[in-house]
Amino acid sequence: MKRLIQILTVVFAVSRSFAAAEPASDAPSPPLDTVINGVIDKANKDNADERTFKDHYSFTRTRVTDYENSDGDVTSHTQKSSDKTPWPTNAPPKVRKHHPTTTASDDQKQDQFDKDDFVLTHDIVDRFDLTMTNRVTLNGRPTLVITFTPKSGKLPENNIKDRFINHAAGTLWIDEQDYAVAKADVHLIQQVNVFGGLAGAVWKFHFTLNRGRTDDGLWYVLSMNWHLEGREVLFSRYMDYHEMWTNVRKTQ
Repeated sequence: MKRLIQILTVVFAVSRSFAAAEPASDAPSPPLDTVINGVIDKANKDNADERTFKDHYSFTRTRVTDYENSDGDVTSHTQKSSDKTPWPTNAPPKVRKHHPTTTASDDQKQDQFDKDDFVLTHDIVDRFDLTMTNRVTLNGRPTLVITFTPKSGKLPENNIKDRFINHAAGTLWIDEQDYAVAKADVHLIQQVNVFGGLAGAVWKFHFTLNRGRTDDGLWYVLSMNWHLEGREVLFSRYMDYHEMWTNVRKTQ
């Protein structure tokens, strides 16, 4: 189930709520193709922007995880808060811990993944029917609203992450000035099985993300929430995850 959680968190994938959206001006919206190309370019720069943000900003990260039974009663609750501060500019470089290299089978390699596996590409975008439905002002900035649903027909499915991507639908709020994803609301439209359904399955998943923007143009998580209902071998799993970044301030 840890693997399922990580996949879902990253796929729907990388937040406090924005103010209510208001209708934007009547100026013509950019073509959808222009917006999508801009979103992909911006997504490929997100890792570098995140590193820059963490190099110059401190914040408090709070994570809450609840496990529930089928009646909705919480059976396990964990909450972790940590203060993140930039590494001092005059401090020695950080030393990465060495982890022993392990050899994995071909099947294990197929099911392993990391954040880079989920960078937004044209291959992923081409799996969806996209519609620009609205243009609003979100948190004081012009924002384009785009809905997406999987295309009909057979979609590429080479590994477990493809199964989730191919069965996702939802809405994205795209900042019109720099094409960053400012807000997302994503859900599964069909059950996803793991290893043919013998090892597990996820039949419900709902993910929301809100992001903030610093004065110098760096985007960061304000709030991220997801709800999962599924099965791990013979046991049902019901989970809720909430994450918030607060007390964001520039320190260097």
